[in-house]
Amino acid sequence: MSALRTRVLKSYADLLRAQRRVLNTDSVNRQLALNKTREEYRKFQNLENAADIEDKLEYSQAVVTYLNTNLIQATKMDENKYELKIGSNVEPKKMYEPITKKEPRKRKEIS
Repeated sequence: MSALRTRVLKSYADLLRAQRRVLNTDSVNRQLALNKTREEYRKFQNLENAADIEDKLEYSQAVVTYLNTNLIQATKMDENKYELKIGSNVEPKKMYEPITKKEPRKRKEIS
């Protein structure tokens, strides 16, 4: 088996593993992600240009990294309550203030 083929198979397995880890309780979205991954790998299975294959491998690795470090799941518990599932690999990001309605600034009158 060529080294490139081995890397392609590893990237496929890495994607499936990341999807399983991140979407473990969300069977609907996990199945959608699995189907999309299969579809994309089958669409490009006859790709022969090594540079194009390398591009696809880089993209695959970027998706795995994104799934592992950026995806957070929210599950609705009741009307106004959600449970967040944040993986241990999720990168800490800048915290944003909640959006609130602010009173417009008062303008000074020019006399």
